[in-house]
Order: sequence, then structure tokens, then C-alpha cells
Amino acid sequence: MQRPEEGVVEWLEKLHKNRIEGRGLRLVHQRAASPRPDGCQYDEAEFGPKKLLLCDLSLKDFLGDDGLTHLLNLLSEERLPQTEILEMIKRLHTPGYERARFHFKAAEAEGVIEPSLDPGFLWMREIVATLEWADKKKLKP
Repeated sequence: MQRPEEGVVEWLEKLHKNRIEGRGLRLVHQRAASPRPDGCQYDEAEFGPKKLLLCDLSLKDFLGDDGLTHLLNLLSEERLPQTEILEMIKRLHTPGYERARFHFKAAEAEGVIEPSLDPGFLWMREIVATLEWADKKKLKP
């Protein structure tokens, strides 16, 4: 994705015991910007038979201060798994995280970083070190 207009954040929801439950929060290309012939978004075959509702909003709705507030509101509503929302927050609001996330395990294995926070959380210095290491090795996501 080169521009926010090319992205969509989507997830699936269902009503379970009078409570909305969601899952599968993900960032995908908008159909017109997709590198795949059939698009990257959920296919109706994935959610239709299971009576799930597809929810999607433009990536722009999740960027900036209001976008962060939107994600935090989703977190407080407990409609989606906490881990999925936290990962999306890191991807969209932590500088460098989106590109570095593919290399954290390898960087740790090579001793480039020694994470001291809970799994999945890194200090900015660790993200920067991972990116520098990946660039030096010419690694792609």
C-alpha cells in the first residue's frame, strides 16, 4: 500500500447471546488497489455461510488522533479480540512497526534486539535497530 486511500480495515461480526462478537481485524488493499486478481478483502464464501457480517472502513478512518481514538473505542467496546486491536494500533500508530514487524524474531535470534517488554511489544530503539539491521541485510518484508 502506497497511500491510505488504497487501504481498508475490515473484520467480521456476529450476534451471539445478544452480544456482538467480532474477529479477524485486518488491514487489506481496497479492491481497485489490490495486487491480487480477486482482491485481498474477505470473500463472501468466508463469511456468508457462517452468517457473519462484514464490517469495513477506509484506512483513513483509523489514522491520526481520531483514528487512534476510534481503535481505542473498539477496544473499550470489547467487540473484537484485544490482541487484534492492539496489533492494529501498533501497525498504524507506532513509527516503523509495520515494516519492522516481519523481522523481529530474526533480529532477536541474531542478538540485534533483546526485548524486555511483554511479547509483541518493543521499545522504539528496538524497532529502529531492527530496521537498520534489516536494511543492512537488504531484507524485504
